[in-house]
Amino acid sequence: MMFWKGKNCCTTTSQTYQQGDVTCVTHGGCTDGADVTLCTVQDGGHQWPGGDTLPFLGKKSDNIIATDALWTFVAAHPRATQQ
Repeated sequence: MMFWKGKNCCTTTSQTYQQGDVTCVTHGGCTDGADVTLCTVQDGGHQWPGGDTLPFLGKKSDNIIATDALWTFVAAHPRATQQ
């Protein structure tokens, strides 16, 4: 996360969102309106949060629907045009 924060020249201000076992940290104020966000699931396994449960892949969280969160992030950050 620190690599992307530096690469995108983000400010040092961060916002943290927590819902149950999910924590998301966002660094804003980045070049071209970008943000850098990392969401983690405490003690999470190799599961897609909010998706189908496959018990052999460890713990899954339903406190975030990863597909919706990813789409919301991408839709809010259109690709900068090349000049």
